[in-house]
Amino acid sequence: MDQELRRLERKRQQVDGAWAPRVVALAAAALFLLGCESPAAPDSGSAPAAAEAPPSSKPAFSSARAWRHLVRLSKIGPRSTGTRGAERARRYFGDQLERNGLASSELRVPTGDDPARDLVHVVAELPGESEDLVLVVAHYDTRAFESFDFVGANASASGPAVLLELARVLALSPQLYTHRFVLVDGDAAVDEDGTPSLRGSRALARILAENDELRRIRLAVFYDRVGDADLQIARDLRSNRAYRETFWSVARSLDLEDAFSRESGFESPVSGHRPFLEHGLRRVVAMVDTRFGGDDPPGLFADTPDDIPRRCSEDSLAAVGAVSLEGLERISKRLAKIDRFAKSPLAFDPELAASRSPSERRPSAEPTSPVP
Repeated sequence: MDQELRRLERKRQQVDGAWAPRVVALAAAALFLLGCESPAAPDSGSAPAAAEAPPSSKPAFSSARAWRHLVRLSKIGPRSTGTRGAERARRYFGDQLERNGLASSELRVPTGDDPARDLVHVVAELPGESEDLVLVVAHYDTRAFESFDFVGANASASGPAVLLELARVLALSPQLYTHRFVLVDGDAAVDEDGTPSLRGSRALARILAENDELRRIRLAVFYDRVGDADLQIARDLRSNRAYRETFWSVARSLDLEDAFSRESGFESPVSGHRPFLEHGLRRVVAMVDTRFGGDDPPGLFADTPDDIPRRCSEDSLAAVGAVSLEGLERISKRLAKIDRFAKSPLAFDPELAASRSPSERRPSAEPTSPVP
């Protein structure tokens, strides 16, 4: 009997010994899983993963906000120079700019004996580290038609919609250059041959030239007809090549090449940048879609009762806004590098440069290809 009890005891010990490592391993695995899935204990000194602050991100262009601007301006109705609709649009611009901390003013341009026919631009300025200017322009007036009320959702509401949202986003961060936003009156009227007169942009360019401010403009971007649901921004032959290609490179990096195509060839759209070119300012970029419905310019919906929000797209405003924000930042940073190098003593003092060793003459900044 004693021998049988001793045999059974030895067998139990053997079984327990074989299972012990497995039990320990299973217990350790369970504790590990519990530790991964459960928040840390209050006295452990570590914060839960959910409590960690998300990485900071740059303010983003809101296509929803831009779309609301387009719809609101369209609901105002015709906005031809001197009309009640134009006045209501200006009040709307002033209110929106003020909400984003930007004081606006009206720049009145007399056109004759009747003050009611004066052009009235809306201007707002966002100070930057430099007083040099980045000019952002869009016209808001509509062409006058006797047979129908032309609301110009794409023709003259899409540009201001993008401009207003750009102003909001840019005002949220410090800027390297002062940004001046101009909502132009008087560009939609046509000459006898049917081409846009661009009276407003011509007046603006003339005033800036008379005030000796054209030389302060480092970049001027003009937004015109950028809401088409089938957006195709023209690769303008007259726009500054370096600046234009910066925006197109941004579009490629953001997978927006359908809207900013390199395959469709160059065009020469008639838009507000033309008068600035005539005044000798080459640092301009035109953002213009020349085909509003259909493949042939100006498109089936251009200057018709079909120029309404339903023929436009929030996605198009999103594409133009995203490309613009990134493009403006890239160009501003490149210009700032050039300016810092130009202000270096070695950049303009030959005697001081000659007195330095070769290693001291090298600029500290990474060499940058100049932007015109």
